[in-house]
Amino acid sequence: MGLGRYRDNHRSRDDHRKVSGRDDLIGGLGMLAVGCIIAQIQVLTLVIEIYNTDDLKERLLVNTSS
Repeated sequence: MGLGRYRDNHRSRDDHRKVSGRDDLIGGLGMLAVGCIIAQIQVLTLVIEIYNTDDLKERLLVNTSS
């Protein structure tokens, strides 16, 4: 544990930049993935709401019965 703390405290500035850049990239990709998932859920709920409207059900029933 003491050795790990020593390494963290004695990194050069370049090491910090490389690590933070990689972490920023990973964090950005993670936020992009979360945004895509949220958008898919919103589209799915919109499709379900449109499908559940009474007008659409009546149209489907009229089209299939004739």
